[in-house]
Amino acid sequence: MITPNSFAKNVRINIEKEYSEENRAWQGAPSIARTKGGRLFVGFMSGGIYEPDPRNHCLLVYSDDRGDTWSGPVLSIESKPMERLRSFEIELWTAPDGALWLFWVETPYAEGLSMPTYEQKIDMENDSEYHSLENMSRTYVSVCRDPDSDTPVFSEPKYMFNAVMRNIPFVCDSGRWIFPTYLTGNREYYEFFFSDDKGETFMTSRSYGRSAGRAYDEPALFRMSDGRISAIVRTTPHVYKRMITDDEGETWSAPEEFMPAASQRPCVKNLSDGSVLMITSISTKARNGFRILHSADGVNFTEKLVLDDRERISYAEFVEDEDGTIFAVYDRERNNKIRKSRVTGYSEAAKEILFARIPREAINTGTATENTVRARVISKARIDALDNIFTK
Repeated sequence: MITPNSFAKNVRINIEKEYSEENRAWQGAPSIARTKGGRLFVGFMSGGIYEPDPRNHCLLVYSDDRGDTWSGPVLSIESKPMERLRSFEIELWTAPDGALWLFWVETPYAEGLSMPTYEQKIDMENDSEYHSLENMSRTYVSVCRDPDSDTPVFSEPKYMFNAVMRNIPFVCDSGRWIFPTYLTGNREYYEFFFSDDKGETFMTSRSYGRSAGRAYDEPALFRMSDGRISAIVRTTPHVYKRMITDDEGETWSAPEEFMPAASQRPCVKNLSDGSVLMITSISTKARNGFRILHSADGVNFTEKLVLDDRERISYAEFVEDEDGTIFAVYDRERNNKIRKSRVTGYSEAAKEILFARIPREAINTGTATENTVRARVISKARIDALDNIFTK
Protein backbone atom coordinates (compact mmCIF):
# COMPACT_ATOMS: atom_id res chain seq x y z
CA MET A 1 0.00 0.00 0.00
CA ILE A 2 1.31 3.44 -0.89
CA THR A 3 1.74 5.59 2.18
CA PRO A 4 1.26 9.35 2.21
CA ASN A 5 3.69 12.17 1.77
CA SER A 6 2.75 15.74 1.02
CA PHE A 7 4.02 18.47 -1.25
CA ALA A 8 2.61 21.67 -2.73
CA LYS A 9 -0.64 23.32 -1.85
CA ASN A 10 -2.73 21.87 -4.68
CA VAL A 11 -1.47 18.28 -4.52
CA ARG A 12 -2.89 15.98 -1.87
CA ILE A 13 -1.81 12.45 -1.00
CA ASN A 14 -3.75 9.47 0.38
CA ILE A 15 -7.26 10.76 -0.18
CA GLU A 16 -9.03 7.48 -1.00
CA LYS A 17 -12.17 8.04 1.06
CA GLU A 18 -12.65 11.73 0.30
CA TYR A 19 -12.39 11.14 -3.45
CA SER A 20 -14.09 7.75 -3.59
CA GLU A 21 -16.39 6.70 -6.42
CA GLU A 22 -19.38 7.71 -4.29
CA ASN A 23 -18.16 11.32 -4.35
CA ARG A 24 -17.62 11.63 -8.11
CA ALA A 25 -20.13 12.86 -10.68
CA TRP A 26 -18.00 12.19 -13.77
CA GLN A 27 -14.56 10.95 -14.78
CA GLY A 28 -12.58 10.37 -17.94
CA ALA A 29 -9.54 10.84 -20.19
CA PRO A 30 -7.29 8.28 -18.46
CA SER A 31 -3.53 7.78 -18.77
CA ILE A 32 -1.53 4.66 -17.87
CA ALA A 33 2.11 3.94 -17.01
CA ARG A 34 3.95 0.74 -16.08
CA THR A 35 6.97 0.91 -13.78
CA LYS A 36 10.06 -1.22 -14.22
CA GLY A 37 8.89 -3.32 -11.28
CA GLY A 38 5.53 -3.97 -12.92
CA ARG A 39 3.29 -1.60 -10.94
CA LEU A 40 0.55 -0.02 -13.05
CA PHE A 41 -0.51 3.57 -12.42
CA VAL A 42 -3.66 5.08 -13.94
CA GLY A 43 -4.51 8.77 -13.78
CA PHE A 44 -7.78 10.39 -14.85
CA MET A 45 -9.79 13.59 -14.50
CA SER A 46 -12.82 14.13 -12.30
CA GLY A 47 -14.21 16.78 -9.93
CA GLY A 48 -17.23 19.03 -10.11
CA ILE A 49 -20.05 18.45 -12.55
CA TYR A 50 -18.12 17.85 -15.75
CA GLU A 51 -15.30 19.46 -17.73
CA PRO A 52 -14.46 22.25 -17.63
CA ASP A 53 -15.43 23.11 -14.08
CA PRO A 54 -13.61 25.17 -11.42
CA ARG A 55 -13.77 22.09 -9.18
CA ASN A 56 -11.96 19.74 -11.59
CA HIS A 57 -9.07 17.65 -10.29
CA CYS A 58 -6.83 14.78 -11.38
CA LEU A 59 -6.72 11.45 -9.52
CA LEU A 60 -4.13 8.65 -9.37
CA VAL A 61 -4.76 4.94 -8.65
CA TYR A 62 -2.48 1.91 -8.95
CA SER A 63 -2.38 -1.89 -9.25
CA ASP A 64 0.29 -4.33 -8.11
CA ASP A 65 -1.27 -7.42 -9.72
CA ARG A 66 -1.32 -6.58 -13.45
CA GLY A 67 -4.69 -4.91 -13.20
CA ASP A 68 -6.67 -7.57 -11.32
CA THR A 69 -7.36 -5.18 -8.43
CA TRP A 70 -6.96 -1.42 -8.07
CA SER A 71 -6.47 1.00 -5.20
CA GLY A 72 -8.68 3.94 -4.47
CA PRO A 73 -7.27 7.41 -5.19
CA VAL A 74 -3.85 7.92 -3.59
CA LEU A 75 -3.13 11.36 -5.02
CA SER A 76 -5.22 14.33 -6.12
CA ILE A 77 -4.10 17.38 -8.05
CA GLU A 78 -6.55 20.10 -7.13
CA SER A 79 -7.78 23.13 -9.00
CA LYS A 80 -7.21 26.48 -7.32
CA PRO A 81 -10.54 28.37 -7.35
CA MET A 82 -9.16 31.21 -5.25
CA GLU A 83 -6.60 31.84 -8.00
CA ARG A 84 -9.05 30.98 -10.83
CA LEU A 85 -6.87 28.09 -12.01
CA ARG A 86 -8.27 24.78 -13.19
CA SER A 87 -6.16 21.57 -13.03
CA PHE A 88 -6.75 18.93 -15.69
CA GLU A 89 -5.12 16.75 -18.40
CA ILE A 90 -3.09 14.30 -16.30
CA GLU A 91 -0.47 12.32 -18.26
CA LEU A 92 1.78 9.56 -16.88
CA TRP A 93 5.14 8.48 -18.29
CA THR A 94 7.89 6.11 -17.14
CA ALA A 95 11.20 7.70 -18.19
CA PRO A 96 14.18 5.60 -19.40
CA ASP A 97 15.72 5.67 -15.91
CA GLY A 98 12.54 4.22 -14.37
CA ALA A 99 11.24 7.42 -12.77
CA LEU A 100 7.51 8.09 -12.99
CA TRP A 101 6.71 11.50 -14.45
CA LEU A 102 3.27 12.86 -13.60
CA PHE A 103 2.27 15.77 -15.85
CA TRP A 104 -0.80 17.96 -15.57
CA VAL A 105 -2.06 21.29 -16.89
CA GLU A 106 -3.21 24.41 -15.09
CA THR A 107 -5.28 26.90 -17.05
CA PRO A 108 -6.92 30.15 -15.90
CA TYR A 109 -10.55 31.07 -16.31
CA ALA A 110 -12.03 34.55 -16.37
CA GLU A 111 -12.77 36.52 -13.24
CA GLY A 112 -16.36 36.43 -12.10
CA LEU A 113 -17.25 32.94 -13.29
CA SER A 114 -19.26 31.09 -10.66
CA MET A 115 -19.46 27.47 -9.61
CA PRO A 116 -22.22 26.39 -12.01
CA THR A 117 -25.17 24.24 -11.01
CA TYR A 118 -25.94 21.15 -13.03
CA GLU A 119 -28.94 22.77 -14.73
CA GLN A 120 -26.80 25.71 -15.80
CA LYS A 121 -24.19 23.37 -17.26
CA ILE A 122 -26.59 21.09 -19.06
CA ASP A 123 -28.30 24.03 -20.75
CA MET A 124 -25.04 25.49 -22.06
CA GLU A 125 -24.52 24.90 -25.77
CA ASN A 126 -20.81 24.90 -24.97
CA ASP A 127 -18.53 25.83 -22.13
CA SER A 128 -16.59 28.49 -24.04
CA GLU A 129 -16.56 30.88 -21.10
CA TYR A 130 -14.41 28.41 -19.16
CA HIS A 131 -12.16 27.85 -22.18
CA SER A 132 -11.59 31.50 -23.08
CA LEU A 133 -8.12 31.71 -21.48
CA GLU A 134 -6.84 28.26 -22.45
CA ASN A 135 -4.12 29.83 -24.59
CA MET A 136 -2.47 30.57 -21.23
CA SER A 137 -2.30 26.90 -20.20
CA ARG A 138 0.86 25.75 -18.43
CA THR A 139 2.14 22.20 -18.03
CA TYR A 140 3.66 21.06 -14.70
CA VAL A 141 5.35 17.85 -13.65
CA SER A 142 6.12 15.97 -10.45
CA VAL A 143 8.69 13.16 -10.66
CA CYS A 144 8.68 10.03 -8.49
CA ARG A 145 12.11 8.38 -8.49
CA ASP A 146 10.95 5.29 -6.60
CA PRO A 147 7.51 4.41 -8.05
CA ASP A 148 7.77 0.73 -6.99
CA SER A 149 8.38 1.61 -3.35
CA ASP A 150 5.80 1.25 -0.58
CA THR A 151 6.59 4.86 0.25
CA PRO A 152 7.10 6.59 -3.11
CA VAL A 153 8.09 10.23 -2.91
CA PHE A 154 6.84 12.75 -5.47
CA SER A 155 8.94 15.84 -6.07
CA GLU A 156 7.78 19.41 -5.75
CA PRO A 157 5.83 20.41 -8.87
CA LYS A 158 7.97 21.96 -11.59
CA TYR A 159 6.79 24.27 -14.36
CA MET A 160 7.57 22.84 -17.80
CA PHE A 161 6.21 25.04 -20.59
CA ASN A 162 3.31 27.19 -21.79
CA ALA A 163 1.55 24.43 -23.71
CA VAL A 164 -0.57 21.32 -23.17
CA MET A 165 0.77 17.76 -23.48
CA ARG A 166 -1.63 14.82 -23.71
CA ASN A 167 0.60 11.98 -24.92
CA ILE A 168 3.96 10.77 -23.64
CA PRO A 169 7.38 12.17 -24.65
CA PHE A 170 9.39 10.40 -27.34
CA VAL A 171 12.99 9.39 -26.59
CA CYS A 172 15.31 9.70 -29.61
CA ASP A 173 18.40 7.57 -30.23
CA SER A 174 20.60 10.53 -29.24
CA GLY A 175 18.83 10.81 -25.87
CA ARG A 176 16.82 13.86 -26.91
CA TRP A 177 13.26 14.00 -25.57
CA ILE A 178 10.51 15.35 -27.82
CA PHE A 179 7.40 16.51 -25.97
CA PRO A 180 4.18 16.19 -28.02
CA THR A 181 2.78 19.56 -27.03
CA TYR A 182 0.04 21.67 -28.51
CA LEU A 183 -1.22 25.21 -28.22
CA THR A 184 -4.94 25.93 -28.04
CA GLY A 185 -6.68 28.59 -30.05
CA ASN A 186 -6.85 29.43 -33.72
CA ARG A 187 -3.15 29.11 -34.64
CA GLU A 188 -1.69 28.42 -38.06
CA TYR A 189 1.11 26.16 -36.82
CA TYR A 190 1.90 23.17 -34.62
CA GLU A 191 4.64 23.69 -32.03
CA PHE A 192 6.77 21.04 -30.31
CA PHE A 193 9.15 21.33 -27.37
CA PHE A 194 12.30 19.20 -27.25
CA SER A 195 15.09 18.84 -24.71
CA ASP A 196 18.66 17.54 -24.77
CA ASP A 197 19.01 17.59 -20.97
CA LYS A 198 16.04 15.49 -19.82
CA GLY A 199 13.57 18.31 -19.47
CA GLU A 200 15.76 20.92 -17.80
CA THR A 201 15.79 23.30 -20.78
CA PHE A 202 13.80 23.36 -24.00
CA MET A 203 13.96 24.33 -27.64
CA THR A 204 10.95 24.60 -29.95
CA SER A 205 10.11 23.79 -33.54
CA ARG A 206 7.04 24.40 -35.69
CA SER A 207 5.12 22.95 -38.58
CA TYR A 208 2.95 25.40 -40.48
CA GLY A 209 -0.31 24.48 -42.16
CA ARG A 210 -2.44 23.69 -39.14
CA SER A 211 -6.17 23.52 -39.89
CA ALA A 212 -8.11 26.67 -39.05
CA GLY A 213 -10.46 26.64 -36.10
CA ARG A 214 -10.24 25.71 -32.47
CA ALA A 215 -9.16 22.13 -31.83
CA TYR A 216 -7.25 19.97 -29.39
CA ASP A 217 -4.32 18.68 -31.46
CA GLU A 218 -3.04 16.14 -28.88
CA PRO A 219 -0.06 14.86 -30.93
CA ALA A 220 1.24 11.30 -30.56
CA LEU A 221 4.80 10.42 -31.60
CA PHE A 222 6.25 7.17 -32.94
CA ARG A 223 9.16 5.96 -35.06
CA MET A 224 8.68 4.53 -38.55
CA SER A 225 10.78 1.63 -39.82
CA ASP A 226 12.98 4.00 -41.86
CA GLY A 227 14.02 5.83 -38.67
CA ARG A 228 11.99 8.97 -39.14
CA ILE A 229 9.60 10.12 -36.42
CA SER A 230 5.90 10.72 -37.09
CA ALA A 231 3.53 13.01 -35.21
CA ILE A 232 -0.17 12.17 -35.57
CA VAL A 233 -2.57 14.97 -34.64
CA ARG A 234 -6.31 15.26 -34.11
CA THR A 235 -8.14 17.77 -36.29
CA THR A 236 -11.60 19.32 -36.33
CA PRO A 237 -12.62 17.35 -39.45
CA HIS A 238 -12.85 13.59 -39.07
CA VAL A 239 -9.26 12.88 -39.97
CA TYR A 240 -5.87 12.45 -38.34
CA LYS A 241 -3.03 14.38 -39.92
CA ARG A 242 0.67 13.51 -39.89
CA MET A 243 3.95 15.41 -39.78
CA ILE A 244 7.39 13.82 -40.08
CA THR A 245 10.83 14.80 -38.79
CA ASP A 246 14.13 13.31 -39.91
CA ASP A 247 16.29 15.42 -37.58
CA GLU A 248 14.84 14.48 -34.17
CA GLY A 249 12.26 17.23 -34.01
CA GLU A 250 14.21 20.26 -35.17
CA THR A 251 12.17 20.55 -38.38
CA TRP A 252 8.88 19.01 -39.45
CA SER A 253 7.15 18.38 -42.74
CA ALA A 254 3.88 20.14 -43.49
CA PRO A 255 0.85 18.31 -42.09
CA GLU A 256 -0.91 15.95 -44.46
CA GLU A 257 -3.94 13.69 -44.12
CA PHE A 258 -3.06 10.34 -42.57
CA MET A 259 -6.32 8.42 -42.02
CA PRO A 260 -10.03 9.04 -41.39
CA ALA A 261 -10.66 9.14 -37.63
CA ALA A 262 -13.15 10.29 -35.05
CA SER A 263 -12.16 13.50 -33.29
CA GLN A 264 -10.28 12.42 -30.17
CA ARG A 265 -6.74 12.01 -28.83
CA PRO A 266 -4.62 9.78 -31.10
CA CYS A 267 -3.39 6.63 -29.35
CA VAL A 268 -0.33 5.20 -31.13
CA LYS A 269 3.10 4.00 -29.90
CA ASN A 270 6.03 1.84 -30.83
CA LEU A 271 6.15 -1.61 -29.30
CA SER A 272 9.38 -3.12 -27.98
CA ASP A 273 10.04 -4.84 -31.33
CA GLY A 274 9.84 -1.51 -33.17
CA SER A 275 6.45 -2.11 -34.75
CA VAL A 276 3.58 0.31 -34.16
CA LEU A 277 0.28 -0.25 -32.35
CA MET A 278 -2.73 2.06 -32.61
CA ILE A 279 -6.09 2.05 -30.84
CA THR A 280 -8.70 4.08 -32.68
CA SER A 281 -12.49 4.34 -32.94
CA ILE A 282 -14.34 1.87 -35.13
CA SER A 283 -16.46 4.77 -36.39
CA THR A 284 -14.64 7.57 -38.19
CA LYS A 285 -17.41 10.05 -37.38
CA ALA A 286 -18.08 9.50 -33.67
CA ARG A 287 -16.42 8.04 -30.57
CA ASN A 288 -18.05 4.65 -31.04
CA GLY A 289 -16.15 1.39 -30.60
CA PHE A 290 -12.40 0.73 -30.35
CA ARG A 291 -10.27 -1.35 -32.67
CA ILE A 292 -6.59 -2.25 -32.53
CA LEU A 293 -4.42 -1.60 -35.58
CA HIS A 294 -0.85 -2.82 -36.12
CA SER A 295 1.89 -1.73 -38.51
CA ALA A 296 5.35 -3.12 -39.22
CA ASP A 297 6.55 0.10 -40.87
CA GLY A 298 4.50 2.85 -39.20
CA VAL A 299 2.90 3.69 -42.55
CA ASN A 300 0.50 0.89 -43.43
CA PHE A 301 -1.85 -0.22 -40.65
CA THR A 302 -3.95 -3.39 -40.50
CA GLU A 303 -6.91 -3.94 -38.19
CA LYS A 304 -6.21 -6.84 -35.83
CA LEU A 305 -8.82 -6.89 -33.10
CA VAL A 306 -12.02 -5.20 -31.93
CA LEU A 307 -11.40 -4.08 -28.36
CA ASP A 308 -14.87 -2.75 -27.53
CA ASP A 309 -17.88 -2.31 -29.82
CA ARG A 310 -19.97 -0.02 -27.62
CA GLU A 311 -20.82 3.62 -28.19
CA ARG A 312 -19.36 6.68 -26.47
CA ILE A 313 -15.96 5.26 -25.54
CA SER A 314 -12.88 7.42 -25.92
CA TYR A 315 -9.33 8.42 -24.96
CA ALA A 316 -7.53 5.10 -25.04
CA GLU A 317 -3.94 4.83 -23.87
CA PHE A 318 -1.77 1.72 -23.48
CA VAL A 319 1.56 0.38 -22.22
CA GLU A 320 3.39 -2.84 -23.01
CA ASP A 321 4.46 -5.43 -20.45
CA GLU A 322 7.76 -7.30 -20.63
CA ASP A 323 6.05 -10.34 -22.15
CA GLY A 324 4.33 -8.29 -24.85
CA THR A 325 0.98 -8.02 -23.07
CA ILE A 326 -0.82 -4.74 -23.77
CA PHE A 327 -2.46 -2.92 -20.85
CA ALA A 328 -5.01 -0.40 -22.12
CA VAL A 329 -7.32 2.10 -20.42
CA TYR A 330 -10.14 4.23 -21.77
CA ASP A 331 -13.38 5.87 -20.66
CA ARG A 332 -17.05 5.22 -21.36
CA GLU A 333 -19.80 7.82 -21.26
CA ARG A 334 -17.76 10.29 -19.25
CA ASN A 335 -20.23 13.07 -20.13
CA ASN A 336 -23.01 13.05 -17.55
CA LYS A 337 -25.03 15.40 -19.73
CA ILE A 338 -26.02 12.39 -21.83
CA ARG A 339 -28.88 10.12 -20.80
CA LYS A 340 -29.99 12.62 -18.17
CA SER A 341 -33.68 12.71 -17.32
CA ARG A 342 -35.15 16.15 -16.74
CA VAL A 343 -38.08 14.43 -15.05
CA THR A 344 -36.15 12.52 -12.40
CA GLY A 345 -33.01 14.69 -12.34
CA TYR A 346 -30.84 11.59 -12.69
CA SER A 347 -28.06 10.84 -15.16
CA GLU A 348 -27.78 7.27 -16.42
CA ALA A 349 -24.37 7.79 -18.03
CA ALA A 350 -21.87 5.02 -17.29
CA LYS A 351 -19.04 7.38 -16.21
CA GLU A 352 -16.53 4.52 -16.24
CA ILE A 353 -12.78 4.05 -16.50
CA LEU A 354 -12.11 0.72 -18.19
CA PHE A 355 -9.05 -1.52 -18.30
CA ALA A 356 -8.11 -4.22 -20.81
CA ARG A 357 -5.28 -6.75 -20.61
CA ILE A 358 -4.53 -8.02 -24.10
CA PRO A 359 -2.00 -10.82 -24.74
CA ARG A 360 0.24 -10.25 -27.74
CA GLU A 361 -0.97 -13.49 -29.34
CA ALA A 362 -4.49 -12.07 -29.40
CA ILE A 363 -3.23 -9.15 -31.47
CA ASN A 364 -1.07 -11.37 -33.70
CA THR A 365 -3.94 -13.74 -34.47
CA GLY A 366 -6.75 -11.21 -34.35
CA THR A 367 -8.63 -13.42 -31.91
CA ALA A 368 -9.47 -12.72 -28.29
CA THR A 369 -8.30 -15.49 -25.96
CA GLU A 370 -9.63 -16.67 -22.61
CA ASN A 371 -6.89 -14.61 -20.93
CA THR A 372 -8.01 -11.36 -22.58
CA VAL A 373 -9.66 -8.93 -20.19
CA ARG A 374 -11.99 -6.71 -22.17
CA ALA A 375 -14.03 -3.74 -20.99
CA ARG A 376 -13.50 -4.40 -17.27
CA VAL A 377 -14.56 -1.44 -15.12
CA ILE A 378 -11.86 -0.34 -12.69
CA SER A 379 -13.56 2.88 -11.60
CA LYS A 380 -17.13 4.19 -11.81
CA ALA A 381 -18.40 7.61 -10.75
CA ARG A 382 -21.54 7.01 -8.72
CA ILE A 383 -23.22 10.38 -8.18
CA ASP A 384 -26.38 10.36 -10.31
CA ALA A 385 -28.69 12.85 -8.58
CA LEU A 386 -26.66 15.80 -9.76
CA ASP A 387 -29.26 18.50 -9.21
CA ASN A 388 -29.25 17.79 -5.48
CA ILE A 389 -25.49 17.58 -5.07
CA PHE A 390 -24.13 20.56 -7.02
CA THR A 391 -26.39 23.45 -6.11
CA LYS A 392 -23.91 25.93 -4.64
